Amino acid sequence: MDLATILISSLSPDTAQRSAAEKELERLQPDAQFALALTDLIANLDNPLHTRQSAGIILRKYVNERWSPFFVAFKGSPPPPEIKDVIRQRLYALLATPHKQIRTACAYALASIASCDYPEQYPSLLHDLAQLIQQGGRDGVHGAMRVLLDFVKADLTEAQLVPITQELLPLLLQILKNPHYADSTRGLTVAVLRQCVLTLEMVKSTYPDAVKDTANKVIPVWMDAFIEVLQVPPQLESRSQWGIRFEIVKTISSVFSTFKPLITASNRIDILTRTLIDHLGSLLPIFNDIEVYDTNTYEQPDGEEDDDGATVNELICPIVDLLTGFANNKHAKSTIEQVIPVLVRLSLEWGQMTVEDEETWGSDPNAFVDDEEDETENYSLRVATHDLLGTLLDRYPSLTAQALGPVTGEMLANSQGASQEGNQYWWKPIEAALAAIGNLSNQLGDEDHPAAENFDLVGLCQSVVSQFVSAKEAPYLQGRAFVFASKFATNLPEALVDAFVEAAASILTESDAGVPVKLSAVRAIRNFAHDLDSDRIGPKALPILSSVVPLLSLTTESTLGLLVEAVDGLLSTIEKETLTTDLVVQLSSVILPVWEKNINDPLLSSQLDDLFVTLSKLSPSVHTALVNVSVSPLVSAVSRALPGQTSDDDIDARLLASSALQLINSIVGARAQGLEPSVLDSTCPALFSILEASDDRSLVQDGIELLTTFIRKDIQGLLEWNNDTLVRILNVIAKLLSTAESEGSALFIGDVIIQLFRNVPKEILDPALPQLLKVVLDRLALSKTSAFTQNLVIPFAYLIHTRREIMLDYLANTAVLDATTNQMVNGLEILLRMWSENAETFRGFWAIRISTLALVDLYTSQDPRLESIFVKGDQIFDEANKNTIMTRSKTRNQPISFTSINFPLKAVKLILNELQNAGTSAAKSNVLKDVDEDDEDDDWEDDDPLGGADDDIHFLSDLLNPGGAGLLDAFDEDDDEEDLKNDPDAQLDIAAYLSDFLRRAYTDNTFNTHERCANLTPQEQAIFQHAMVN
Repeated sequence: MDLATILISSLSPDTAQRSAAEKELERLQPDAQFALALTDLIANLDNPLHTRQSAGIILRKYVNERWSPFFVAFKGSPPPPEIKDVIRQRLYALLATPHKQIRTACAYALASIASCDYPEQYPSLLHDLAQLIQQGGRDGVHGAMRVLLDFVKADLTEAQLVPITQELLPLLLQILKNPHYADSTRGLTVAVLRQCVLTLEMVKSTYPDAVKDTANKVIPVWMDAFIEVLQVPPQLESRSQWGIRFEIVKTISSVFSTFKPLITASNRIDILTRTLIDHLGSLLPIFNDIEVYDTNTYEQPDGEEDDDGATVNELICPIVDLLTGFANNKHAKSTIEQVIPVLVRLSLEWGQMTVEDEETWGSDPNAFVDDEEDETENYSLRVATHDLLGTLLDRYPSLTAQALGPVTGEMLANSQGASQEGNQYWWKPIEAALAAIGNLSNQLGDEDHPAAENFDLVGLCQSVVSQFVSAKEAPYLQGRAFVFASKFATNLPEALVDAFVEAAASILTESDAGVPVKLSAVRAIRNFAHDLDSDRIGPKALPILSSVVPLLSLTTESTLGLLVEAVDGLLSTIEKETLTTDLVVQLSSVILPVWEKNINDPLLSSQLDDLFVTLSKLSPSVHTALVNVSVSPLVSAVSRALPGQTSDDDIDARLLASSALQLINSIVGARAQGLEPSVLDSTCPALFSILEASDDRSLVQDGIELLTTFIRKDIQGLLEWNNDTLVRILNVIAKLLSTAESEGSALFIGDVIIQLFRNVPKEILDPALPQLLKVVLDRLALSKTSAFTQNLVIPFAYLIHTRREIMLDYLANTAVLDATTNQMVNGLEILLRMWSENAETFRGFWAIRISTLALVDLYTSQDPRLESIFVKGDQIFDEANKNTIMTRSKTRNQPISFTSINFPLKAVKLILNELQNAGTSAAKSNVLKDVDEDDEDDDWEDDDPLGGADDDIHFLSDLLNPGGAGLLDAFDEDDDEEDLKNDPDAQLDIAAYLSDFLRRAYTDNTFNTHERCANLTPQEQAIFQHAMVN
């Protein structure tokens, strides 16, 4: 069978025939003649086009797998150099073939080869491409462009890239300027430049001088050429010509991002700003005709048949993005200030809903919900215009706000005029204005914002927005009115807000109201519930809930998430005495099936979890009802993951059980004190079975968290549940800390141990304590990660803080195998070494607090056994690593070395470090970083090198003075459980406590403190001195 026949067979719809052909091609690949045969097939014009195309595809695969070890997919058997030369020559000759598909395939293969061979094995590459370009043939030039574009996308070095910019970019610029060439080819020249800019950006930090020199020589002439092209009116051009503009705008954006001075210099930014605004104005009628009003009277000139170019939307999106960048730059200030009214109007008009939006949102409620979220991740022209307006309001608050009012009034008048003329889309301009202004609610709704005093928000709501809540003929505008009012609820008169709330609630009961307007009403109600006082919404909550709750079982994904958030918000406003047991049962009967149906959606699971927590906290009677109706089915879900159980194939039993454990934990954990009597009896059998038998890490972790909650909430009830409860808990701990389990499986085991220590009576726990601590010590000696180490150290820190002498004796007399030396050492050495090495990475307010207090306890014990234990000290700096960022590869070749110091000195260092809040905020105040003198960052936020940092910088005296503890608290984002937050140790003014300890230690020379101070770093000594005088 010849190669052409094999290639044809590889395209066969018959699976067996296609598979046999593919195997034969694999067999032929190692033969050096195989690639030559492929190029012969591609070059032979007598072969069918599909055969030549197939050969081109296989050749690309051959290059990636057989050409050189340079390629990741390389399989061996590379062709000899003489055959490589022939293949390169043949592919180069095919760059001028008239068939675009063949040309593109060959260009891709040659570009891949060039990324590997240039310049050593393929020194003639640039000369060959330049020759092809200079010959001027349209096909040859296009082929050369394709090679260049694919080639510069590779990870080029500075040595590879600079010759391209010097030898080929000038030729490409001439092609861009010459309308003789195809629009797609001219667009490719711009794309090549943009890729060169991106590559220059990547190597900028490595070769700063060479890159800057190259950019300054190459880019300015292109920028001037771009301006020349853009200044030609775009409204009479074809889509393929718009494609060139699209590439130009994207490339200017890349240059502006990387080499900003090349745009801001020589008034280019002013010229470009006005030119791009002209685009917005001249193309707006086309946008309205095609996209907004669907009149389709515009007849665009025909472009190239095989080039789609760019639509008006695709062209305008990057223009708006670039204008947003310009508006954020101080060099465009004078121009922007002059055109703000025009720019505001154009932004609002380009933000109108398109016919496609209507069709999409009308048929897909989830898409409507996603696109309408304030923080939507779905990029669109509408989102881009909102971003531009937001930037204008931030940078030019008064001018922008002053323009918004008249422009909105003008758009309202246009809408009213269109309505009188019978235009079915009359509502779109004013809906766009309200959508954009609503998106600015954070600024316009803030009375202290300079924009607020220049915009009549109340007047707009009273005279305009209120009339549209009943605009049934325009459901999207009607829905927009609800959402708009809800975003400014706190700024409006109470009577007006109440009217909006009533209208939104009423629309939910109207059978003829469409899905978009009802979803908008739900979104508005969610906002009202979140922003208004409970007594404003609470009395209306029950009727609204009766309309919303039944919808939960009828919706999915984002729409369901919106409804859940609305229900959650309404419940948080409801008057507790009005929420009956029957309503709780009704809610649970709807929510639980919804939960089970959507367990694969983590965001929705989190929202439902929040909803259960809200319910649980409403009142004791509600909590009791919720437990009675929900825990049993949730336990049943947990039981489905037990060994030997069968489950519905459509449901992941382990995921379902994991989610059920999380929900049970949220429900029972929300109760202020204790547990409902039935919880332990109904839950513990399944819970312990999971903990003892499951090998699913996530499931076990969720079970551990629930067990921790049970211990914290009702240890007496848990111990009474079964005679051997404590034994089973200890067995679970031992199982998870065995070497057979990974560290990830026991990440939360420290919480269980801490809660046992805090809650189990000593007379019950103490007999088992030595064995438990030995298990923890043995695993601590093997710990490899900081998070796991913290889990095992903090329980010891707690015991040292509460039972110091007993623990020191126990640890000193307990032998543990040291994994680093394979020798037996005492447990005190293991603990202090692991503690010292990881203390600075501990997380969680309470954990850090206990660790610090225990370090103080150890130091004040003055136990001589601590002196003999040496731990890791400070990093040793030498010429090899000084002023050097130590990457992983450098660290492998030059391991970082540390001093070895005794533990008491390390304890002082750690205590000082904690006093300075892990060296963050106070260090900022002591060490001022050098300000980057690079002039390429001209955006306003960079004008003041310290601008905006005041809130983040705090002097050490702030931490040491009264109130410093609160400041330190604010730095910690961990959400400890309530019992830990209320722990007296957590309430301690830690700054004052540590300062007092250091003063006393120095005054009394406790544990040779004077000697230890002499071995501190200068920065540590400065902290110590501050503590002495504060």
